[in-house]
Amino acid sequence: MLNIAICDDEEKYVLQTKEKVINILKDFEFEISTYTSGRDIISDSKRIDILFIDIEMPDLSGIETIKILRESNPSVIVFIITNYTNYMTDVFRVGTFQFLKKPLNEDDLKYDLLRAIDVYKKEHFQIKIRENDKIRIIDISKIKYLEIYQKELKFRLLKETVIIRGKMFEYGELLQMYGFAKTHKSFLINMAYIKRIGQNEIELEGIDEKIPLSRNYKESLLSAFNKFLMEKTI
Repeated sequence: MLNIAICDDEEKYVLQTKEKVINILKDFEFEISTYTSGRDIISDSKRIDILFIDIEMPDLSGIETIKILRESNPSVIVFIITNYTNYMTDVFRVGTFQFLKKPLNEDDLKYDLLRAIDVYKKEHFQIKIRENDKIRIIDISKIKYLEIYQKELKFRLLKETVIIRGKMFEYGELLQMYGFAKTHKSFLINMAYIKRIGQNEIELEGIDEKIPLSRNYKESLLSAFNKFLMEKTI
């Protein structure tokens, strides 16, 4: 189920946004949670798929709230809703999907919200792997990278590592349609977790090891990553 959150210190805007979202998504299965402060949303353990949030809020700003949420949920799709345009640099630094001005125009909201759902569906595509003679289903958004070593495939997930017998091509072409890119002949990474791209290595959110970036794949990786970011922010 799609989990949507709305956070604004002015309750009237929370209610207006909620009403418009419900009207637009009447044919979808979803749940909406509402909050009036950044601290309330952070203290709630519920996972958020799509977030509508104001920038200027007392105690904890929308920008700071997004930064904290992304530490545990880097794939959350963020809509900034505000009257202020002087935060544009900060807005895009935290990976905002769309900037919307108050009061919301329902036609604009519908267009962008349906785009966001398309992104969500891609990020929550699932694959099946065979592990110890059992079929296991994995949400690709939980895969940080794949590594092939001899005849073994290592799936580095959020909280565990799964190793199976297999070949990279069995999953590589499919995953590259859903936000993954090759950095090396033996590595395929989930671009949603990219933290830093160096000269010959990549850092991913939440892991200490560095992923090798070979010269043969650097240009294609940068191109794929730019396209990935554009799809999430335009």
